[in-house]
Amino acid sequence: MRKVTAEELAILEKPDLSICKIGPDGKIQRETEDPFNFVDLHVHNKDAEGNVVIFYNGATLPKEFF
Repeated sequence: MRKVTAEELAILEKPDLSICKIGPDGKIQRETEDPFNFVDLHVHNKDAEGNVVIFYNGATLPKEFF
């Protein structure tokens, strides 16, 4: 894992992203009292009807879910 810039994120074809709390040693701090120390993100697209399409498996979720 590494830090990325907004410019790098914009050009990733299929990003697999996480927001993590990182300690001074550069490793993820998994055992912490803080909430949301590790958040897994998934990038989606919308189709012409406004439904959400999950990029990694092509599943379509109705816009009414959001």
